[in-house]
Amino acid sequence: IDGEGRFKRKRSRREDLVIHHQAFCKICKDLNYGPSEIARYLNKDHSTIIYSIRKATDLISINDNRFLNVYNSVKKEIIEKMYGGNI
Repeated sequence: IDGEGRFKRKRSRREDLVIHHQAFCKICKDLNYGPSEIARYLNKDHSTIIYSIRKATDLISINDNRFLNVYNSVKKEIIEKMYGGNI
């Protein structure tokens, strides 16, 4: 219960995984990978990837802090792995 008497909702591991998945898909799309390529890599259907990219785009457009923190963290990790941190 928070300070105003409301119940706090715990984030689930599943929810965290979904947010990371959406961030990864959006970053890959921004790096010019197509939905089918991303889907093959993640062993998912391409329509799931398209939905994830749309959801990520929406969360970015409303400046969702939780999503942006994950997005920036995943993006940094990808850049470090792809370019050795030099970009």
